[in-house]
Amino acid sequence: MEAVLNLKKTKVSGAYQEGICVQALERSKLEGIKPEPWQICTSINGPRFCGRGANYMTPSDVIDMLADIVGKNGNLLLALPLMADRALDDELERLLAEMGRWMVINGEAIFGTRPWLIFGEGPTKVKNEYSETIQETFTVRDFRFKTKGKILYLIGLAWPDGGGPVTIASLTAGRNPVKISSLSLLGHNWDLRWEQGAQGLKVHLPERRLCDHAFVIKIAS
Repeated sequence: MEAVLNLKKTKVSGAYQEGICVQALERSKLEGIKPEPWQICTSINGPRFCGRGANYMTPSDVIDMLADIVGKNGNLLLALPLMADRALDDELERLLAEMGRWMVINGEAIFGTRPWLIFGEGPTKVKNEYSETIQETFTVRDFRFKTKGKILYLIGLAWPDGGGPVTIASLTAGRNPVKISSLSLLGHNWDLRWEQGAQGLKVHLPERRLCDHAFVIKIAS
């Protein structure tokens, strides 16, 4: 029999030991990649139970959080509060359906991927302390990176107003191990214009927003 032990690392518990169990964080995040797998435990609403006027995260909140966690070698354990008859309320069903539609198109950038050399880039810092609301407001400069074989996925956490170029500073010409043979936007047959230079990889997105949430640029080398 094989088992995996997840333990929280807190000031009041001395059970957690590096190297023998999976670190479980409650309503907080890591700032960078952890070589060993880890997990975050949180709820899609503040209190962990269902009630009138429940303040749920938006689909974009959850997707952004998932992209950040997976890019750092983590897993997301998300609690979904049930009503008294063990059913989901209408709002939560709509939220999960929206997340499911995103996954159909972009799930390949999540499932079966591994962290890249760095987890991502951008000015927005995540909260690494306990917080009932752990979502951040990301900018067009915030990206999270995943890799699978010879594929590199760039998850953009905010679409630029009016479209236009986005620049990934970590992929400057001549200073990174990625040789780009093709570049595409998941879910769209759209020819993207791009160029690499001293400032990084510049990708020209369409003026019309093509995705309601995070978008994924797929790079094959």
